[in-house]
Amino acid sequence: MGKDYTSRKTSYSKKLSPSFEEGFDGIASGRLRFEAELALKRFHLLPYFNSVVTLDECMEEEKRIFRSTGKICPRSKPHPYSILMAVREIKIPNPRCGYVGDVVDDILAARAAKKEWR
Repeated sequence: MGKDYTSRKTSYSKKLSPSFEEGFDGIASGRLRFEAELALKRFHLLPYFNSVVTLDECMEEEKRIFRSTGKICPRSKPHPYSILMAVREIKIPNPRCGYVGDVVDDILAARAAKKEWR
């Protein structure tokens, strides 16, 4: 991995967010936890995130809701649950958030999170 990898990682972290190096960033992934963490660990990025919310947490919330209400209430994207949980776990009062996604469900989830956060 060498010097080039380390310098690129530092460069990317500074571009992503001023708070990135302090660890005030979160991930809301539609992947299972083991898949999300595999990539984050592989590229030594996991320590930069205070919150990683994955499909596992969404499914657990769906089960909790079903047990208490008997209703099936999806919490995976495009539902904003994972984004809202990541923001809450970071524990920054009045956060200003940006979201990067690669599919339409990410856009829909981000828009819904923005509406719900207000």
